[in-house]
Amino acid sequence: MSWMEQLVQTYDENERFAGRDGIDGMKAMLPPVGHIIQNAQIELTLSADGELIRAEVIPKECRATLIPCTPDSASRTSSPSPHPLHDNLSYIARDYYDYVKKPPRGETMPYLLYKKLIGSWAAMGGNTKVQAVYHYISTHDVIHDLIEKKILYADNAGKILEKWENKEIERPPIYSVVAGDILKSMVRFRVIVDGDDCPEL
Repeated sequence: MSWMEQLVQTYDENERFAGRDGIDGMKAMLPPVGHIIQNAQIELTLSADGELIRAEVIPKECRATLIPCTPDSASRTSSPSPHPLHDNLSYIARDYYDYVKKPPRGETMPYLLYKKLIGSWAAMGGNTKVQAVYHYISTHDVIHDLIEKKILYADNAGKILEKWENKEIERPPIYSVVAGDILKSMVRFRVIVDGDDCPEL
């Protein structure tokens, strides 16, 4: 048996653990095929019609998020390749470049790639939650909404405030959970649908 066949056999034998957390003292979740685990810093809760209900900074102990991925997005480095659902602000926010101090030149906008990917998923029909996410990212300015909800903060020039330096006012939670560039924050979605007791995606 080849190493690849052994790997598949091992995964198949442990399939019942895939996507489940805290089983028999396991410290790490076994992602199902086509998924990875990323730490999300921001959670957006949407209505079934794609309107923002709530935005929150995720506490450090709750950040691990199981997300669907493509082969390209699972191993992305410098070239843009979106995850199909949850992703960084640069992918989900159509107004991202309005808030960046030095926007790159000649680069494909990650948002357009993300919108196309989730748009084709939403167009398949049958998944109200994916359709809600697509509607939200297509018709709303995510970073503007996060500033309004006091999750992110803008400086005097209207760009994202990357470091909190005001010692007189308590530091907002986002500056405690994001190490580095605030605009690289990972966002995960929840969608509230009547009759569905699991808003997580």
